[in-house]
Amino acid sequence: WLIGPALVGLVLMLRRPRAYAPEWMLLALPLLVVVTFFYSPRYRVPAIPIVVIAAAWAFVYALRGRVRWPVLGTVVLGLGLGILLEPVNKHFNVDRPSRTATLYNLAYALRLEHRLDEAIDALRKGLEISPQDGPERVMLAEALAEAGRHEEAVVEFRRALSANSAAGELAIKLARSLLALERLADADQVLTAAVEREPHNVMLLAMLASTKYRAGQSGAACAYYDKALYLAPNEVPLLIEYGNVLISLGRWDEAHTQFEHALYVEPDNFLANYRMAVIAGHAGRYEEARQRFERVASIQPNNHEIVYDMGYLEMIQGHREEAIRLLRKALELNPNYEPAKDRLRELGQG
Repeated sequence: WLIGPALVGLVLMLRRPRAYAPEWMLLALPLLVVVTFFYSPRYRVPAIPIVVIAAAWAFVYALRGRVRWPVLGTVVLGLGLGILLEPVNKHFNVDRPSRTATLYNLAYALRLEHRLDEAIDALRKGLEISPQDGPERVMLAEALAEAGRHEEAVVEFRRALSANSAAGELAIKLARSLLALERLADADQVLTAAVEREPHNVMLLAMLASTKYRAGQSGAACAYYDKALYLAPNEVPLLIEYGNVLISLGRWDEAHTQFEHALYVEPDNFLANYRMAVIAGHAGRYEEARQRFERVASIQPNNHEIVYDMGYLEMIQGHREEAIRLLRKALELNPNYEPAKDRLRELGQG
């Protein structure tokens, strides 16, 4: 309502620019922001006090000035135009967020509170009102996956991916839901197609490598791990993941290379140090293994698996008493840890 009189007030100030220059600048800058970002109410709110002051000044000037009625008429006309614009404003929802936007904002807040079923309902209602396959569809798919409803998540991820086939991140999320359903072939197909579109996407290559490994295709898995590490040679989580795969395949020397490089990048990385200790023990380098185990044990002193590995290392070296002590400590940390029970039985401590 007051924007019209406020603009009249600014124009009147321009009649004496030197006298009113500070006031004009103070009032004009917020109004310029309002005009530029008129579509967003949040940018208009700070200008309300300025608009009120400018409009009030226009009325006071009109009532005190020599040319009272023409100026007052202009001010009143500006006020009338502001009033007449209100129905137009309401019709086009300039100041009111759409119902779909409200539902999406509600869903976002509900997800933060882990109220996933309610968030999913809000997202479905929003998509019923305004069907689309953009961020809102992705949000629904993510909420479904987070809630463990992977069958439904797959449907929504596929719809979102069909509208944006180049989105590697979407392909990864779809593949995760497919893997959760043990649909390895489908996940492989999705990721392979995504890698063909984005051959230099490290995350896609790593995900495809992991999927190939789960499907028993170890050769293809290693090839994709190599491609990913060629593009990102210092990606420590990827180095560790590949190293673990190589250990499971019995390729200890190659695994050693991956973990060694991981430690070159992050010398204090817990998992890399732990795996290097295991590799040293497997290779018969017991002193090196003991030192590495002690190092990781200092980081996580209550990790029963580390204590067990230290006990087993002492056991294979024939240090019976120390082995028993460490294995019992592992059981104290986790009374249900069967490997420690088995080793103690082997030592006659069952």
